[in-house]
Amino acid sequence: MLAPGSARTVGGFCGSGSTSPSKPAAIVLVPSQLLEKREMRTRMRFLADVCCLRPLVSWERYVLVGSFLAASVALLAEPIVPELFGHGKGMDYLQWFSAGQRMLRGGPTYLVAEGHLGFLYTPFAALLMAIPSYFGKTALVVTLACGTLASWWIAICLANRLAGNGDRLSPWSVALPVVVTLPFVYDQFHLGQPNLFLLTLMLGGFLLLRADRGWLAGLPFAAAAAIKAFPVMIVPYLLWRRQWRTAASMAAFMMLFLVVLPGTIRGFERNLNELDFWVHEMLLSGDDREFAQRADTFSWKNQSLYAVEHRLLRPVDAESITDRKSPPLYVNLLNLDYRTVNKIYWATAIVIGLIFVAALPAYSRRSPRSDAAEWGILLLLIVIATPLVRSYYYIWLLFPYTVLAHRLASEPDRRLARATIAAIGFSVVLLISGINVIQPRYPQAAGNFVWAAIVVALILAVHMRRDALPSKG
Repeated sequence: MLAPGSARTVGGFCGSGSTSPSKPAAIVLVPSQLLEKREMRTRMRFLADVCCLRPLVSWERYVLVGSFLAASVALLAEPIVPELFGHGKGMDYLQWFSAGQRMLRGGPTYLVAEGHLGFLYTPFAALLMAIPSYFGKTALVVTLACGTLASWWIAICLANRLAGNGDRLSPWSVALPVVVTLPFVYDQFHLGQPNLFLLTLMLGGFLLLRADRGWLAGLPFAAAAAIKAFPVMIVPYLLWRRQWRTAASMAAFMMLFLVVLPGTIRGFERNLNELDFWVHEMLLSGDDREFAQRADTFSWKNQSLYAVEHRLLRPVDAESITDRKSPPLYVNLLNLDYRTVNKIYWATAIVIGLIFVAALPAYSRRSPRSDAAEWGILLLLIVIATPLVRSYYYIWLLFPYTVLAHRLASEPDRRLARATIAAIGFSVVLLISGINVIQPRYPQAAGNFVWAAIVVALILAVHMRRDALPSKG
């Protein structure tokens, strides 16, 4: 390696390698800056390979990676700057830190204040927070922020790898899913939520399934479900697709994460009691006013199919809990009672599941392209079927939008391309209608995020059927 500003002497008279006073040597300058540029190009090629960006030309890769780095700096600053130079970062970061501190001190995982739990996640999730919490709240905030950033990068890479088919990409097909879901990414940093990390785990499991590593695929699925329960809804899909090894390994790893690891550290009896308490309070309790320890279960903030059906089918004030200064907001089309709406919800969920199963290509007709669309639909169904869904859960749209962008970039059928553009545009309009500045909040009360997810799922189903292999018969 040359020192900065140095030069190398190459060759001599007639290339002999010797120098002579009467025959000046040929001087070729190789500045250190040139070597640095070569190293930078090597790194960029590596990143392009990881994220399947190699089909893009050089300047396009530079623009995309540079834009990502600029956004990363701004997003990292959101939680870290207030923590370092302000009054400290609150939101769920404080909840994570408190749970980690209680783990370190041998205290209870769950504290009840005013009839509600202060920590809403599993004992395993609290155990994970004990390590960064040991070094203080600032260390935890920095660790979680950097982990979220790494999850975002890995999720983008995995999404492009799973959705890609080796065709020539355009910059917008890579950038579009990232730009559309950027507000949800901001929420992960602002609130300290792990949903982006959960998406990364799910995509990692899909990649292992594609590589026929069924036993290993259960590990990321189980980790996601052990941190935040709702990813466990992938189990019926694994059983239907006869992914027996993955389902079995997922069950085994969930036992490891939820029972063995916390029990080894805190005692098995104590851990089982806390786990039973969490299951009862978070998953099995609820009435016509609240569910899963949330007083605003049926408000506009809950963007699940369950909550949307209750708001549309019975008189529920979507503003009663979240904003008492606002006038009552009702969007119900019918005046049914709580139990009847619950039955309708379960019937709707079963029908949607059966439609999804009926639309799936036969096992022998699956292809990498159809699998990508299939998994995109699966992620959306898991989200909307979860009874309690905040808007930031829809960061999982990153993968479905990536699949659609890749298909659109190489779609030969103009009618399908136009339908895909229309579906993407309509879904984005629905998402934008949920901006809080729009008052009154009729779009959110009517479930704008749920309907956006359904629109994306429907167009993905069309691509899934089209990309399936032809029948052998």
